[in-house]
Amino acid sequence: MGAEDDRQSAKDPYQVVWTSVSDVVARREYGSALSILETASEEPDLRAYGRQITADRNVITGLQTLQAFVVQEAAKLEEGAPIEISGADYSIIRYDRDPQKDELVLLSKALRKEIRKPISKLPTGTWIKLAQPRLASIDNSPLILGVFVGFDQASDAKLARKYFNEASTSGQDVKVWLTRLSDLETTRKAEEMGAAKRGGDDPIVGKWSMRAPNGLLFNTHLKADGTVAVTIPPGTLVELRKRKMPLPPPGNLKGNWTRDDNGLYRVTWGPITIEALLIGDRLRGRGPAGKVGHGIRMVD
Repeated sequence: MGAEDDRQSAKDPYQVVWTSVSDVVARREYGSALSILETASEEPDLRAYGRQITADRNVITGLQTLQAFVVQEAAKLEEGAPIEISGADYSIIRYDRDPQKDELVLLSKALRKEIRKPISKLPTGTWIKLAQPRLASIDNSPLILGVFVGFDQASDAKLARKYFNEASTSGQDVKVWLTRLSDLETTRKAEEMGAAKRGGDDPIVGKWSMRAPNGLLFNTHLKADGTVAVTIPPGTLVELRKRKMPLPPPGNLKGNWTRDDNGLYRVTWGPITIEALLIGDRLRGRGPAGKVGHGIRMVD
């Protein structure tokens, strides 16, 4: 811990416990989180925090229930059933049970290839969609969902606050969670700024000449913080006018990029989304209609 963390823990000994719990909750290791809380409940120095420990334990138990429902509902998906994950369309091939990690085996409609996605790594939105039929049976589900989306590795603070507001309306005390969420936002923002200064570790970071599925060229800067800045070359503007297509607004277009556990990148700007694989200094992928898109790295 840093000096600031030391000062905070001196004022609030439970902060150290919560930091450890938050770290494993972000990785969806809810059993580990409960073990940490169980140990904390036995510490003499933390007896004054018994009520908070119990409250946190109840929430983590709710997250475990959510996780169980996701697994159960995913296992029910039938072969050929459509499923959308992070805006991309797939169809179910099968559900694979494994002692280490259960997986969905999917057919990517854009890439026309088999993709494996561990249940534990699916986006928060996909978890919530899968568990939707069972959410009503989770005690205090708005609070549980707020903690889930707010403190997951891919935190959505705006959606978390929406759930917390809903929980507050139903009589739940969410002050602690709102404070924790604000603290987490501050911490992660600082971490992202540090990563951006280091240039990022992902090999896709850099400047690319991208040919969209419609054949048009765009100069694209994929940044370490997951954002995309796109500039329109003059030749592309001429082609847009020839095709009588809408012209983009002045300045750079904004977008984002992500990478999943299978090494599949998704680059989105405006209405265009390309799923692609990185091969050396080239990107090859397909858009939603199955048309091929390409990218080649530009030399600075």
